Amino acid sequence: MAPAHDNVLVTKNNARRFAEARYQETQGNHYSFLSRPTPERLQEIPEFLHPLLEDESGVDRFQIHQLVSKEAIQFFQDLL
Repeated sequence: MAPAHDNVLVTKNNARRFAEARYQETQGNHYSFLSRPTPERLQEIPEFLHPLLEDESGVDRFQIHQLVSKEAIQFFQDLL
């Protein structure tokens, strides 16, 4: 699973290359897979990194996390 607009890794050279059979793209960017920092933690993160924590308009980070969880569970159920 990889974001359609990964601004850090070239998807075709990473996730797609190694997992073609189960590969799917999601909305969001490379950092959309991370949870949002708490307000307290955000104060500890350098200001210049804050844009990396923001999603594009219309991106639902919670929905991405739900999809990743569902797919991970299915992946392991299929293999174990």
